[in-house]
Amino acid sequence: MKQTKKILLSTLLCLALVLGLVPAMCLTTYASTTTTIYCRMTQSWWTSDGAAVGIFTSDDLGVAKASWPGERMTPVDGEEGLWSFELDLDTYHKCIFTRVNGSGNVMDYGAKTAELTIPTDGKNLFTITDETAVWGDPGCTGEWSTFSTSADLTPVTPDLTDDQKPAGKTGLVQTGSDLPLVEAPDDVPENYTVMYSIDNGTSWSAEVPTVKAAGTYTVKVKYVSGDEGYADFYGEDILVTVSGAPSGGNGGEGETAGKGENTTPSAPGNSGNSEEPVATKSGNKAGKVVLIVVIVLVVLAGAGAALYFFYFKKKKESAGEEKPEDKKDSQ
Repeated sequence: MKQTKKILLSTLLCLALVLGLVPAMCLTTYASTTTTIYCRMTQSWWTSDGAAVGIFTSDDLGVAKASWPGERMTPVDGEEGLWSFELDLDTYHKCIFTRVNGSGNVMDYGAKTAELTIPTDGKNLFTITDETAVWGDPGCTGEWSTFSTSADLTPVTPDLTDDQKPAGKTGLVQTGSDLPLVEAPDDVPENYTVMYSIDNGTSWSAEVPTVKAAGTYTVKVKYVSGDEGYADFYGEDILVTVSGAPSGGNGGEGETAGKGENTTPSAPGNSGNSEEPVATKSGNKAGKVVLIVVIVLVVLAGAGAALYFFYFKKKKESAGEEKPEDKKDSQ
């Protein structure tokens, strides 16, 4: 009985120790440092066919952040062949830059770098230097250097007149036909083309965006220079609402709203007219929390099994032993 009590006490102390460590492990999981990693690839053999640059990242144990071929990087406005990606360097220390399709989810022609160790000395830009196509292993070559986000990324924004700004439509009602969301400006600055995006900057077009479905749409505006001596800049986002068609009535194109102000992009990949996006790592954190819960459950299951084994073994041994007096009486 004393031995059983000792085993029980030891098991409870171990469980208390494990449960006490769980909060500390969770706090460590949520502490992270997000850094921007860049890759520059200007050779036409890589960027042809609408291909993009992707990045496949993993930690020191080889656990990947996303499935192969990784995630699509974001092109940096105003920089030729430069792509960026927000990464938690406290967790992920290795990467492979990959040639992916426009959506970023398919390996395109097998071009990639070898597995690289991300520097810890401040170097954040890997430049691929191969002038001719390199398919498969051992991969493309290049070198790490330091990229400064303040270099040539804050252009002077020209003063725009109202005639040079697109205006959002108001009073739009769904009709089943394409409805233009904005009215194009009557004039544009010299050497510039006005571009529009309704998918948060993923794709741009010089055509005025049109929709059929009811809803609220954010139209991003960008002035793209046709001359290397002029920098691109952004206009203000335009919010346009399309109401559902009333029963028994027909919708219409509505009126034109006021025109937005122009703004300057404040960082690579940022439109300059909204808050800078915050990189989320919910998938990574959830995975670690699940791992912690699994570890705790395994420990609890092991402790329960040990208690079950020792308790019933002791009980069985006690039941199998007979007192000397009982043996004598039976004779």
